[in-house]
Amino acid sequence: MLSPAKEGNPAMSKARIPGRSLLGIFLAAALFPPLACSRRAPVVETGTTADAGSRLAPARAPGAPPGPSEAEPTDVARDDARPAVPADPKVAPYEAVVDKLVAELAALGFAVDRTRLTLEVRGPEETREDLDRQQDMLFRPGHFEGLHALLRLFTHDVGRDAAELRRATVDALAGAAAAYYQADRDALVFLDTSLARLADIEVLVAHELVHAWQDQQGDLIAFLERNKSSLDGVTVGRCLMEGLAEAVSIALLLGRGGHTLRDLDPGDLDYSLGRIMGGEGGAAAYQEGLRYMHARFAAGGWDAVRAALDAPPASSEQLLHAAKLGRDTTAAVVLPEWPEDLGPAQPLYQDTLGEAMIRSLLSLRGLSRRDLGRQALGWDGDRWRVWRTADGGEALLWRTVWDREADALDFAGAFLFDAGEHRRDGRVVDFAWAGDSDVERRLLDAMAAAPDPAPQDADDAETTAAEEAAWESELARASRVEGDRWHIPRCGVSLPILSGWAVREVRGTHVLVRAGTDSFADNAIVVAAPNLEERTLDALVERARTDLDRVGAGIVRGPERLEVAGVPALRLDYEGTMGGDRLLRFASLNFVRPLLSVSVTVTLAAERWPELEAAVDEILHGIRFDDAP
Repeated sequence: MLSPAKEGNPAMSKARIPGRSLLGIFLAAALFPPLACSRRAPVVETGTTADAGSRLAPARAPGAPPGPSEAEPTDVARDDARPAVPADPKVAPYEAVVDKLVAELAALGFAVDRTRLTLEVRGPEETREDLDRQQDMLFRPGHFEGLHALLRLFTHDVGRDAAELRRATVDALAGAAAAYYQADRDALVFLDTSLARLADIEVLVAHELVHAWQDQQGDLIAFLERNKSSLDGVTVGRCLMEGLAEAVSIALLLGRGGHTLRDLDPGDLDYSLGRIMGGEGGAAAYQEGLRYMHARFAAGGWDAVRAALDAPPASSEQLLHAAKLGRDTTAAVVLPEWPEDLGPAQPLYQDTLGEAMIRSLLSLRGLSRRDLGRQALGWDGDRWRVWRTADGGEALLWRTVWDREADALDFAGAFLFDAGEHRRDGRVVDFAWAGDSDVERRLLDAMAAAPDPAPQDADDAETTAAEEAAWESELARASRVEGDRWHIPRCGVSLPILSGWAVREVRGTHVLVRAGTDSFADNAIVVAAPNLEERTLDALVERARTDLDRVGAGIVRGPERLEVAGVPALRLDYEGTMGGDRLLRFASLNFVRPLLSVSVTVTLAAERWPELEAAVDEILHGIRFDDAP
């Protein structure tokens, strides 16, 4: 249901990134121009599309005062008196899919009342209206004003003001969505685009139907209202709801092949395309939410999964880290009032970011995925506040508390503050920004006089050390370069690194990139997509052929059956224009692994194909299988 406003937004629509088929490679490649340049407005990485669920408790940090707007009511309401409308003929192609999946979900114990669900097909402008309303469902008044002030510190591309940031958020969501659940109309909405009519639409629809189930079990709008107490609470809610929808929809597909969710290792699912297209936060809600719900299922089946909605983790830190769940409580952080000697100022907003949001902010600073997890780890609490000063400017004060002094040192070093003033004292890092160094130092002095957090907790430090070791173990499965080969242990494959090519990290995902190209970077990417129904190679490629035809991509070679390093493979070459007028050429080699299909896809600007065809063949036919998947 909610849309991942790209880098971490939690609102009420769910924009699925179509990365579960070969087509996902095609769509991702069209976004590689940002590989070489530009940062996109971080509308998604900071909380604008969390999925909604039912019965989730509020998640204000213990001891944290309510924000100035927390008690203000919103004017978002469910339209229970909507008039009957005639059936839309555009809906007809989706009805059979929805009815089929409703029956399968009921067999899993997630019965959706089809009579309470409206199906709609909407165009771009109507979609933007829905997604804009979702922002009010999710966030407290003043959210975008406060967020705009915060994000100005970390990226230049946040728009002139809060209204422009909100528009950019909605545009990003609308551009990524193929379908979403709109709670204020009990509607499953399909966008009137070719992407919404792809062969893999069942994956998306099953996910969205789980959100409809959540809404029918409780009230998603009421849940969102309860969950607005902090951005960290929004993050927890988003992860739980997306994680539930991922777990149930994946279990449905696994069941078709005679498997259960226990047969799946969530670490094998590849969310790299989600990170490339939506940033760290855009993928985290699905990946981390699924991990959390998978662990609940492994411990106690679907009853334990449902119970997780009633007893959510106290913070995103507890959700992200198994060793901390139920143990590492959040330190109370109290911010001072505006110093009277600085003249009058109006409080605009205050909030708690939490570990997950801090990780997303660090990703905006360009940190590698290896560093991201480690340098946000050890969070023990935070609070930030924004004021409007008498001259019409803004001022911001932010305190973060860490489990150990070493964690505070890591954070202060990683954040690379290039504006404002910051001060570290033991395991506390304070930051002030006002555009005036005298005001910033005065704010830090006021912060120093505020109550200190509780002393360091030995148990917190112990769990942080355990999670450091777990993070390093996880990274060992990700990607590494050894000599002239690029190894991806999760997929059990390695690729040759040709002269003039290098492995680079793009939004937390490693990609093989050719140097010396123009604004579009020729590249190769390895994606392990879930093959939950255990389709054969031929079936997977046939599905890809159908999808490519529907989005207007032309197949220029294959599918061609061959062997690479003794392993059966299928090659499929295609071309098309995505996200612009430039013609792109794709060469994809595909393998089947247990419950996974692995695609190695090289993408070039089509005009360079004659020059680089031999290099493409050398990369694809130089694949080796290093390890068991």
